[in-house]
Amino acid sequence: MSVEVEPKTSNDLFERGPKKVLDESTRAVIKRLHEKEGKGIRELARDFSVSRNTIKRCLNGSYVKNRKKSPNQMFLQKHYEQIKQMYYEHEGFCIPLQRTIKERFKFDIGLRMLERFCQPFRKALKNETAQRNRAIRFETQPGDQMQIDYGEKDLILGGKRTRFLSLAIP
Repeated sequence: MSVEVEPKTSNDLFERGPKKVLDESTRAVIKRLHEKEGKGIRELARDFSVSRNTIKRCLNGSYVKNRKKSPNQMFLQKHYEQIKQMYYEHEGFCIPLQRTIKERFKFDIGLRMLERFCQPFRKALKNETAQRNRAIRFETQPGDQMQIDYGEKDLILGGKRTRFLSLAIP
């Protein structure tokens, strides 16, 4: 019984990105291909787009599926709703949130870890703010309101950079 693995193209070999996590079934396929069909570590690494060391770990059984969470991660998960609420109270700024967490919970957490944890909140807040601040177009009868348009452009005049401001009143 042979398992077909789609070979990677030369462009795929140089892709960068987050490391792949091999699930249980993929690890079983790798072991079977190596033991029963005699595929080498390099060939398996190429076929599955992982490093040779990952394949070696998979074969000798030392592949760690679930890492132990750090105390910071456990703290953030435990206080998820409270931190989310405080994040919105601080209008999406993590530095004052970090100070508040330190004062309220007596727990010092790294800024970058807090920023990564709050990333989904930031996206939701950004979408909500964009919806709220969306410009609304409305039409009026001629003579009711004046409409203007303005803009700015940097130009080089006489060898000097000059900002040109324009105003259009139809």
